[in-house]
Amino acid sequence: MPVCTGLDNTYWKCGFIDTTGKVVISPQFDDVGDFSEGLVRVQDRSDDFLWGYADKTGKVVIPYQYVFAGDFSDGLAPVAKNVEIEPDGLYGLKWGYIDKSGREVIPLQYQNTKGFSEGLAAVQKDGRWGYIDKSSKEVIPATYYDAKNFQDGIAPVMFVMKPDFIWAYIDRNNEFAITPHLLCTDAFSFFYDANLALIRKGNNGVFKNGYVDKLGMISIPPIYDNAEVFREGYAPVEKNGKWGYIDEKGKVVIPLEYSQAGQFINGLAAVKKGGKAGYINTAGEIIIPFEYDNAYNFSDGIALVKKGGRLGILSLTSIPPTPSVSTVGGFTDVKPNDYYADAVLWAVEKNITSGTSKTTFSPNNTCSNAEILTFLWRANGSPEPITDVKTSDYFYKAALWTAEKGLVSGSTFGANTDCTRAMTMEYMWKAAGSPTPAGKADFADVPASADYAQAVAWAVENKITSGTGGDNFSPAATCTRGQIVTFLHRAMGK
Repeated sequence: MPVCTGLDNTYWKCGFIDTTGKVVISPQFDDVGDFSEGLVRVQDRSDDFLWGYADKTGKVVIPYQYVFAGDFSDGLAPVAKNVEIEPDGLYGLKWGYIDKSGREVIPLQYQNTKGFSEGLAAVQKDGRWGYIDKSSKEVIPATYYDAKNFQDGIAPVMFVMKPDFIWAYIDRNNEFAITPHLLCTDAFSFFYDANLALIRKGNNGVFKNGYVDKLGMISIPPIYDNAEVFREGYAPVEKNGKWGYIDEKGKVVIPLEYSQAGQFINGLAAVKKGGKAGYINTAGEIIIPFEYDNAYNFSDGIALVKKGGRLGILSLTSIPPTPSVSTVGGFTDVKPNDYYADAVLWAVEKNITSGTSKTTFSPNNTCSNAEILTFLWRANGSPEPITDVKTSDYFYKAALWTAEKGLVSGSTFGANTDCTRAMTMEYMWKAAGSPTPAGKADFADVPASADYAQAVAWAVENKITSGTGGDNFSPAATCTRGQIVTFLHRAMGK
């Protein structure tokens, strides 16, 4: 990790420490980057603020000679020099690429460049961006107004669709992988472990942040004033000056109550509240108290913290471990003795549902109409509806299927309506073919004339559920995720 020391920003020197805080490269450089592929860019103020590269011993192995220098990726690093661009001695900045020996393998000929990723790099020529391979061959012509790195075979690019500058995603064949219908004012690659990319939309200096999936559908609407990419299943988002965290479903899992919030790395995120900074885990629990003036993200198991104008180092090895709790399926909120534990495992295994994050199932969250009908649809094999209409709603095919099966009626679906016990039993009963029960529903709060009476009687006979006590079934009570998967497990998982 780079660290800098000195009297002020004018006279500091930078070096590196290891994960124990031991100085491994003494402070000797005027500025540094981060190590990448065994080398780090370093700057010398006395030599016209030029950049070179040093190895892990601190030895400068590529001399100070570049006006700008980037990190190594795929064995190459982008660099820039002032070179003669006109015969009369006019000089200008040109970019190219060097290898780890310092050899210029792609000539300094571009207006700007970005690092290599998946064998391709974005380069600017005559004011437009395209992509080259490591032999400097132009793979995608320079026709775009901006371009970013490839990831998983696609890359965001910007072009004009009058009167706007907009973003879309292209594949390696320069074909649209995600069409430009989003009209994004900025777009980012799909990062880390999420299948979501951050986008920004707006005009007149007012922008909102949201996320799209790899089909180009808006997965999380652009409603946040600020947002960051997902790490470890969570993304920091800000609204009205307060930060919190959402999961990949867009659900707020840690309340928006912080003045600052960093990304989760190694299960911890730096947050600030009441003028002090500390660290929380993915459950929102305080792991390192709020006692620092500032705190920074973990990297390689260590993090910088600032207190009283001084910097210090936190190590994951020095943080007391959180007491281990036996969990089910990797979900911290599902314990082996929970009544729904087996049902959760079954539902996840059958792809009926997944967790609300990589580590949480949220069994006590209320299920909506859309969720229960989607679960039921998936439990029945996700049959294709008789339609060629496409939509971005995750429950769309489920809604069509349920209508075909007669599970719902009317002109509205009511996707976000809370699903009740009566509705759940009726849906499951109809999906089973509406069999006639042997007896009646013997509950004081289930009238014989109720539409769901036979469904309740059938569910009780088949031991899918029972009453809630005191001769009551509580048909109007809402169902949780834990209850729904348990009902489905009892009905279909035997």
